[in-house]
Amino acid sequence: MCLHAPSLLAQYTLLLSAFVHLEQSSSFMSSRGPVHSLGKKHQPEAVGWWIAHARSGIPPLPDLSKYSTNFWAWWITLQPTWKVITAPLDLPTLLPSQEIAGSWHKIDKPGQNSFLSMINALNWWGKACQDQCIDNVSWLAAIADVQWVME
Repeated sequence: MCLHAPSLLAQYTLLLSAFVHLEQSSSFMSSRGPVHSLGKKHQPEAVGWWIAHARSGIPPLPDLSKYSTNFWAWWITLQPTWKVITAPLDLPTLLPSQEIAGSWHKIDKPGQNSFLSMINALNWWGKACQDQCIDNVSWLAAIADVQWVME
């Protein structure tokens, strides 16, 4: 598991704290099956690679631009219909809305087949862009939005 990332920004550490709190609130329940998993539509290939490798290792990310686009497509697909995200998120003015206008049921799925994959997907992205991530608005916006949803 790649949850510890000392070289990533403080924002990622806050994301990890939100993840632990979310899992703790469900008593670390780990249900299995598609009903308890995040959807796979638009899921980045790297997530499938990681799951196929028993959730270990760091998948190759040869094209960060494509990975970023795929990540956002996946994240947008997972949102409840009332939560609107405008993509591509490459400008600070296009941050996702933080207005709650309905239920989180569609994405409220604790366990290893849910936000753990999302957290690791963000970790790989951050490690792949390293020094550039401070200026990578898309990565920072993704971290902020995933953290907000988990909180």
